[in-house]
Amino acid sequence: MKTNYVLLVCALLGCTSFGAADRTTLLTKAFYNQGKLSDKIVLYFDKEPLCNQLPVRPNLKQTETKVEITLILPLVSIGSDAKNAVHKINKIKHDGYSISVSHVDLPVKGIRVLISYNPELVTLDYSTCDVISAQKGLVISFHDKRMLEKIKQASNPILRYASVDNRPKKKIVIDYGHGGSDNGTIGCHHLKEKDVTLQVGKKVVALLKEKGFDVSVTRDRDCFVALDQRTSAANNQEADLFVSIHANSGISKEAQGVETHWTPRSLLHKKIDAAAASCRDILELWYANLDKQTHLLAQCVHKNLIHTVHYQYADVIDRGTKKSNAQVLIGTDMPSALIEIGFLSHKAEAARLGENGYQTLIATGICKGIEAYCKQVPMS
Repeated sequence: MKTNYVLLVCALLGCTSFGAADRTTLLTKAFYNQGKLSDKIVLYFDKEPLCNQLPVRPNLKQTETKVEITLILPLVSIGSDAKNAVHKINKIKHDGYSISVSHVDLPVKGIRVLISYNPELVTLDYSTCDVISAQKGLVISFHDKRMLEKIKQASNPILRYASVDNRPKKKIVIDYGHGGSDNGTIGCHHLKEKDVTLQVGKKVVALLKEKGFDVSVTRDRDCFVALDQRTSAANNQEADLFVSIHANSGISKEAQGVETHWTPRSLLHKKIDAAAASCRDILELWYANLDKQTHLLAQCVHKNLIHTVHYQYADVIDRGTKKSNAQVLIGTDMPSALIEIGFLSHKAEAARLGENGYQTLIATGICKGIEAYCKQVPMS
């Protein structure tokens, strides 16, 4: 083992010494998504980093209640925008795991991610992914073994990981994109995405409540709420579904239309899976069914939104449903979709998006889509 450790250090030194000035990578953002089943730590980089798992140190004693994994990311530095988030991640207090992200000079200059976990309480995997914003992501997931056991014992375990409570109303979380210091895109007619999503979102919530749904929101006014706070709140409320409302922007002023994003598990490229076979089987079944329900949610919402706006505006472009990674979709533990309701960079479409009547049409379509989904999926 000692020989392997030395060889890997030499390999790291060799692969990072050439062209180092051109290959420096920045850790730009960090998020901590908490949930009943899984906690996910997501690190984003401006370009794909090298990620090497070091062998266990020869003098480190792994026990039944403590396992350590060390990841080395050569020539990566923590950006100023990510420092506070990284500091919070390093202070996580959890019975089942801890994590430390720090700059190191040895075995090579870069970032070390030190993961320590109790295999009796949690199981671990980590994956890489490409994100909508063209950044590269590293997703470290800790899965609660107690929840996995509950899922295993449930007669219909996959549709919801929460305890079966037979609540009469479906719990829906509506996420108004951006807010506060985060304007989102600023488009034609000086429209700000954060304002449009708030206006449309409030209409969606009112319509859903009229239909008898139990609805909560990630923000109720023009204020900043971090993305991991949004997803953690939805997870801990044991929501049945999560819908995030956004407005788009394009380099081309001609780009227009409506599109809906969903995140299948296949977009996460698993690198390490420390789960025992029994846990892995449960997780794979759970995620396969979650993907199925998430895809259905995206299809229902998109189809009904397009049909509703086409009654009055037949020229609205249907850009379809798209598989993609977005932070609010990666972080949720329930069926979730992100809707881009139109392009603020398109002059005519932006003008519509600012109109109360058109916003009501969009909200009606989203509400119909959620209703259609709920009729097909028994969630409690």
